[in-house]
Amino acid sequence: TLSLHDALPIYIQWQEPTAEKASVTISDITGREIFKTSIDMNEGNGMNQVDLSGLTNGLYMISVKSASINYNKKIQVMH
Repeated sequence: TLSLHDALPIYIQWQEPTAEKASVTISDITGREIFKTSIDMNEGNGMNQVDLSGLTNGLYMISVKSASINYNKKIQVMH
């Protein structure tokens, strides 16, 4: 299970039966990749912060992918 707290900074929260590595990608509305990182998702409950303070105001798409997760959500950045 994955959830996203979409206030800045972004927090990605999960509950996973096994440990996994996930890639986090932020794209602008044209699909251009703006930011990419990987996170280690530990077994059980966990949370990771993604700092997007360097992004300009606007709409973006966040994608979190691992062996068992394919999560996509539109986010709005406003400073």
